[in-house]
Amino acid sequence: SLAEDSLHFDAIHLDPWRFNNFNEALEQTANYLKFCFRQNPNLWFEVGTEEAIQPYSPEQLAELLDYLENNLSLEEFSQIKYVVIQSGTSIKDGANTGSYSAEKLTQMLWVAQSYKLLSKEHNGDFLSANLIREKFAKGLDSINIAPELGQIETQVYLNLIADSKKPYLFDLFYHLAHTSGKWKKWLSSPKSSEEIIKAAGHYVFSDPKFQVIVNYFQAEDLIKLKIKQRIGEILS
Repeated sequence: SLAEDSLHFDAIHLDPWRFNNFNEALEQTANYLKFCFRQNPNLWFEVGTEEAIQPYSPEQLAELLDYLENNLSLEEFSQIKYVVIQSGTSIKDGANTGSYSAEKLTQMLWVAQSYKLLSKEHNGDFLSANLIREKFAKGLDSINIAPELGQIETQVYLNLIADSKKPYLFDLFYHLAHTSGKWKKWLSSPKSSEEIIKAAGHYVFSDPKFQVIVNYFQAEDLIKLKIKQRIGEILS
């Protein structure tokens, strides 16, 4: 899909870490970037991976960037805009797990800044607003909370379904979420059908069958309000 995506996106995250060891992922990242650059020399890139997939140290982050700098042309390397940094947090079972390290964050940020790259942390979901603000105060440029926002939207629909007393809508939502298999990434041993929906509901919003629920509730304004409230907590 990279050949097609390169032509239509402004930026792509190159993340070959799940199925490769550290050294293999370095080489794959460089190869993928070269391929995408040939497709579209105006494309921006994000490199690196999240704690839950492949933990790495500040030294290894520097090794990644050093490898890319030495194995890409100047033009190719200059298209890297973001690097994924890690500070000990990860997502599992609908909560932020792991152990946050302010020292690791500081060291990671120093590496990113030394290569003049913007830092991005994944797995920022379900953290307290105070901790997110602390990370930005230390110099973090961006944080990914997309699954949390997806879960907010999911919860809106679950609440509306419960109030409507239409169990067939819950059954439909559960069927779509369960058969997607996406919940397996986030849950080690789900205890209820609702837990599976909360973990994987946001993956099925684009499913044509889900439009039955979308059309029934017309909840777009309520969803926007709930998401803005969460973002407001972080930015206040």
